[in-house]
Amino acid sequence: MSGNDLTVGDIVEVIVELLAAERDISAEAMMAELSTGGDMLPIDSLLLQEILVRVEERFDVQLPDTIETARSMASVRTFAEAIVDACRKEQQ
Repeated sequence: MSGNDLTVGDIVEVIVELLAAERDISAEAMMAELSTGGDMLPIDSLLLQEILVRVEERFDVQLPDTIETARSMASVRTFAEAIVDACRKEQQ
């Protein structure tokens, strides 16, 4: 799937799968937890960095080391949006 074909939903799915694997729970249970607790990423900064690296590797993209990137990682959706944007920029 190219960067232009990626959707926020695709990236959310990957992030949820990675979070679920880290907690040794199903993706469905992770999604339920996110739905109940809001879209905020329920992880510490060390795990957040690990998830970022895995997502960047999976989609062959590098997010810039900026305040905007840090802010985008506050929630699953904004993190996914940042990845989609970065993928599309890489395609141009």
